[in-house]
Amino acid sequence: MSVNCNKAFKMSAESLRDKKRLSAGAGLALLGAASDVYKAMELADHQDGAASAAVYVSSAEAKLRNASALMGEVVSLLDSGTFRTEMTAWYQNLDFDRLYRTGVAEGVFPLSADIWAEFSTLLVQEGPYAVTDSFRARLGQTADLMTDWLASAGDAGSETRVVRLAMAIADMSAFARFVGHVSDLEPLDGEWLRPAAATGAA
Repeated sequence: MSVNCNKAFKMSAESLRDKKRLSAGAGLALLGAASDVYKAMELADHQDGAASAAVYVSSAEAKLRNASALMGEVVSLLDSGTFRTEMTAWYQNLDFDRLYRTGVAEGVFPLSADIWAEFSTLLVQEGPYAVTDSFRARLGQTADLMTDWLASAGDAGSETRVVRLAMAIADMSAFARFVGHVSDLEPLDGEWLRPAAATGAA
């Protein structure tokens, strides 16, 4: 989380700079991992199968591990800060249905309603710290899938199982997209509140 976390948590200027740097690094690593997995899927389909794909899956695994470690540092920074309690009601009153519909219509969001529901429920119930920690954990879990595939890369059917890795990385990327978009909303702004909540805040 970026803008929201910057105002939702009281942290030093140095911690805020570190959080921005670490989050950006994790995002770039995830993009790189996605590119590697899609290349692995292409190679598995059209060249010499698992042997070629494994090179890219291994690279994706390493990038996801790195991204998870970077987000772990972000979690530690948030843990050292102080959460501003006034943000809780704002998160709980966001109009998540309207946010999702608008994001999909504008091409900002992928069609991933289930993942959006997981993300929004976690944000409402537990807040941005839990979302950030979940992002870290999901990166690690996606890396575990790469590890498992690599362990059986020579087995029959391993080429077709690359598709599962591509699906997992797409889900991971969707979660990251949702986190990034909502975290860039102006904190405490009434624009994306549910109508009743926005009226009450006016």
